[in-house]
Amino acid sequence: MIRLLSMWALCVCLLFGAVAAQATPFFARMYHFECATCHRGYPRLNDFGLAFKANGFRIPGAEKSAPLAWQKTIPAALQIVPTLERFSPGAFEAQFTDSQLLAGGLLTRTTSFYVHDSLWIDAIPTQFPSYEVWVKQILDERTKLALKVGQFELPYDYSPGTHQVTAFGPLLYGAGIQSNDVRLGAPMRGAQLEGVIPKTLRWYVATGTPSLISTGNTIGQREFIGEFRDVFVRVASPDLMRNVSGFLYLTKPTRNPADSSSHNDGQRYGLEGTTLWHDFQIYGMLVYGENSNPLGTGEKGVLRSGFIEADRMIWPWFGVAGRWDVQTVDTGSQRIYSDARTLSLRFYPLRERNILRLNAEYQQADHGRSSTAILASVSF
Repeated sequence: MIRLLSMWALCVCLLFGAVAAQATPFFARMYHFECATCHRGYPRLNDFGLAFKANGFRIPGAEKSAPLAWQKTIPAALQIVPTLERFSPGAFEAQFTDSQLLAGGLLTRTTSFYVHDSLWIDAIPTQFPSYEVWVKQILDERTKLALKVGQFELPYDYSPGTHQVTAFGPLLYGAGIQSNDVRLGAPMRGAQLEGVIPKTLRWYVATGTPSLISTGNTIGQREFIGEFRDVFVRVASPDLMRNVSGFLYLTKPTRNPADSSSHNDGQRYGLEGTTLWHDFQIYGMLVYGENSNPLGTGEKGVLRSGFIEADRMIWPWFGVAGRWDVQTVDTGSQRIYSDARTLSLRFYPLRERNILRLNAEYQQADHGRSSTAILASVSF
């Protein structure tokens, strides 16, 4: 605890020595945005923030005048996230500091890039890329046809990491039917094609494999890009903030990461929705999945999972989120039930700069288990 408090004190000291910035620092400096322009409580995005991101980091309607990455600022930031997690029963404790590099912007008026990489966990360097590093090319402005190449979050409405406001993520993003399964919340390395049918729907098709530091791979796979084994397809109604969508994820992980012949086909079918209700941002997702032979016994495995989350900014400096998760995993030989009820409070003590976020979170799980988390996030 003393170590964590010391780290928080260091973060606060850095704040007062940093150049004033709001929202994601380099986008704020580049466009002179305020935090509330893009966010409903950093890091969650509002309507404009979602449209800005989907439009390749360009203000909709002002694409021809969008500044290039190096024209007005250095398009990079450092984010430090000290975290303390405690699990019960057993009083197990995890304490770490994640130092991240964030970078992004426009290489040309139609080419954007983004990097979200953990440089160190505590003082230990991580393998690159740890999370996102990609380039996106707009091919057609009218239909927003675009090609993204690199390692990226899959295009759910509920971000698995970059824009998630809770310390503990939804159960289904980390769920697997077997130990080397592809996780829904893991980034994909490969290529994604996306577009819009005006006033009708948005669509996404991605193909590749999980990130190199995720499960779902075979030992010896080292290509950053070039393997196109898995396929993800999603269609959604056109409104980015209030919509329903469906997705299909076809995977082919090996049961044993050291044995490339231990094939195991997987399918995930998902239904997702988000809306605004009385200033609450409400998300929900349901997933049904099957694996052909998760234990090598010839028995089919089944995953059923879902969550609903409500998030609200009560004051400009205080937000609250609550989530309920339910999940069952049937491997063919045993059935495992899990649930979780999560309450997360987040504070923004420096409203003039909006580069510091503090989270306090409690999660009550099945079988008498519980978890607490305290984290700080400072960007400069």
